[in-house]
Amino acid sequence: MSALEAQRVRKSFHSKLVLDDISLRVQTAERFVILGPTAAGKSTLLRVLAGLERPDEGIVRIADDDVTAVAPERRAIGLVFQSGALFDHLSTFENLAFPLRLRSMSATALSERVHAMAATFGIEALLDRRIAGLSGGERQRLAIARALLRDPRVLLLDEPLAGLDPGAREPVREALRSIPKAAGCAVLLVTHDHEEALGSADRLAILMDGRITQCDEPDRVYARPASSAIARFLGPLPMNVFHDANAVLGCGAVVIGIRPQDIAINNGARDVDGIVRSCEFAAGGWHAQVQTSLGLLSVRAVEQKPAMGERLGLHFNRQKAVRYDPASGLVL
Repeated sequence: MSALEAQRVRKSFHSKLVLDDISLRVQTAERFVILGPTAAGKSTLLRVLAGLERPDEGIVRIADDDVTAVAPERRAIGLVFQSGALFDHLSTFENLAFPLRLRSMSATALSERVHAMAATFGIEALLDRRIAGLSGGERQRLAIARALLRDPRVLLLDEPLAGLDPGAREPVREALRSIPKAAGCAVLLVTHDHEEALGSADRLAILMDGRITQCDEPDRVYARPASSAIARFLGPLPMNVFHDANAVLGCGAVVIGIRPQDIAINNGARDVDGIVRSCEFAAGGWHAQVQTSLGLLSVRAVEQKPAMGERLGLHFNRQKAVRYDPASGLVL
């Protein structure tokens, strides 16, 4: 039995098609991440799954029950937006206690559950504090913890790390990683953050132009994007994609995709020469833009910084190159 399922969902606004025949299935205790560019339809899809928007066509199921026409508050979901939507006039404890008070739970049982959930998310020391005194990361952990106290079958998260500084992100990421095991519920997260998506997903779906164009384990999606469009999009450093490689690589009339870290610099073998046009430090290495006969290529260097204007010999790791059909753009 799936925790959450969408079947052929379509949604338009003012004659503009936003979701086009979306189907997905999320299993219990699975972290399912939807990654896409701005305006791809991510938030609209989340709102349809939550019941905040009705689809024009299609069905939404939670635990095999058709909830397409069911109000959000009657669905077995937890929902966390980027803002957290916390009660600013209440303490951390009272924010967590709110969904439990709706069940007429005893004071002892309520306190035990609040303290246990706060300990799970590392916010137990904040229970007496007002929301105004919390950092962005603390607020987001509180919002997730509060949503889980509803005992949802599915937790829906809309850009949970957006707007957080780097120091606040890791505690929230750790909280997200612990959710399925701690709560036994499925997690569906939408984001445009590539690092967040690749690092937190059990399965990753790519949403582009209102359609899910690939869905698989994140390492498989990263290593072998299903289309040249995904290859150009996915990753902190997207793939280089070029058409005119046959003379250099002897690859035939195909489009080639290769990641910057899979192009070696001055290693004795060379497929093409290039001139460094720009170079910046990133994530423990250098990211260089190199002008070649194949076009401008992104190259990652670790041991030595390429100098502006330097001439480099580049060698492609053919085992890591991905081939695409030039007509359809689909992987071969």
